[in-house]
Amino acid sequence: MRAQSNLHAQLTLTRRQLARGLALGGLAMAAPAWAFGAKQTTNGSAAAGALFSSVNGAGGDSRLILWSLQGDILMEHALPGRGHGVARHPSGEEFVLVGRRPARFAAIVRRQADGEPSYEELSSAEDRHFFGHACYSRDGRYLYTTENDYASGRGVIGVRDAQDGYRQVGEWSSGGIGPHELHLSADGKALVVANGGILTHPDNPREKMNPDAMEPSLAYIDIASGALLERWELEDKKLSIRHLDVADDGAVCFGCQYEGPPTDTPPLVYMHKSGSPIQAASAEYSLWRSLKNYTGSVVINSRLRVAGVTSPRGDSITLWSLDAQKCVGKISLPDVCGLSLTPDGKEFLASSGEGKVIRVDPLTMKVEQHWSVAGTRWDNHMTLAG
Repeated sequence: MRAQSNLHAQLTLTRRQLARGLALGGLAMAAPAWAFGAKQTTNGSAAAGALFSSVNGAGGDSRLILWSLQGDILMEHALPGRGHGVARHPSGEEFVLVGRRPARFAAIVRRQADGEPSYEELSSAEDRHFFGHACYSRDGRYLYTTENDYASGRGVIGVRDAQDGYRQVGEWSSGGIGPHELHLSADGKALVVANGGILTHPDNPREKMNPDAMEPSLAYIDIASGALLERWELEDKKLSIRHLDVADDGAVCFGCQYEGPPTDTPPLVYMHKSGSPIQAASAEYSLWRSLKNYTGSVVINSRLRVAGVTSPRGDSITLWSLDAQKCVGKISLPDVCGLSLTPDGKEFLASSGEGKVIRVDPLTMKVEQHWSVAGTRWDNHMTLAG
C-alpha cells in the first residue's frame, strides 16, 4: 500500500536560513531563549515539540541540531564526527547524542538554570568505542551505552552516573557481539539489547571480521546487577539485529540488516515478549524484497499498538501491528531513516537523507505535513524533545 501525500503545510529552509549567522564551531541558537519545554521560536510562537538529531552538510561537516516543528533552529553545534542515536533524559532537560561507530565521543546537551543550553562531550575508555546508541535508567540517574571491547571482541554496556558528571561506574557484558541499540524494558528493571553479532575493529571500522560466524542475539540484562536474564537467537545467523523499541506492555519489535546473499529475501522485522520465542512478522514477499535487506529506525506507537520501521535502502516506512504481527501499511520516502513520535504520541515523524521531514498518520496512512531543510542531510536517527 502506498500512501498519497496530503501536504497540509510545506516549509523549505535555504542554507542561509539554516545557518542564520550561526557559527558552526560553537553553540548557536535562533531564539534568544532556550527552552526544551516552551520551545519559543523566532517569531514568538510556542513550538509544539522539537526534534533532536545530527545532520550532515554538503561539505561533510556533522552538526547536532535541535529544530522546532515550525522550522526554527533552536540550537546548533558542530560535532567532532558523525552522530547517530540520541538518548533523552526522563526530565526532558538533558540529551546525549552518541557518535557513529567507531566514535569515542558522545555529546551532552542540557538546559541550565538560566534557560541557556550547555554543551559537553564525554569519551569512551581508550580501549573501547561507542556503537551509536544509549538510554537512561527510569529515574535518570544512569546512562547506558553500547560499546566495543575490541581487543577481546566482546560487546559491553558502559554504565555512567549522570548525576556525577557522567563518570563511568560500571561495565557489563552485552550478552553478545556488536551491541547496537538498547532500551529499558517496560518495567524499567532490565535493558533490552540488540546484539548485531558482527565483529569489528576500529582500525578497519567497515570491515566485517566474522561474516561466516555471526552471532546476532536479543539480550535482556538486569540493571541492578548486570546479569544476563535472557538471550535469544535467530535461526538465520546472517540477520544482524540492529534497532528495536519496547512497547508499554513489554512487547519488543526489532529490525534487522541481512548480511547474506543479496538474492535472498528473509523477513527483517521480528516481535518478542520476555520468556517467549522470537516471532517473525508477516508480510508479502514483495514487501520484504522492496526493503532490500535493510531496516533503519524502529519506533513503537503504544497507543495504537503499531511499530514504524524505516528502510533507507528501500525508500520506505512500513507499519506493523504488534498484535497481529504483520505489516499493515507502507509509505514511500526516498532515503528515509529517522523516526519518532509526535508530541501527542499519535503519529510518526520521519526524516530523510534528502533533508525532508514528514508527519504520518498511521490510521489513515497519509502524510499530513511536509517540509525540507535545503542543503543538509538528516542522519539516521532523531528523538523528540519535549
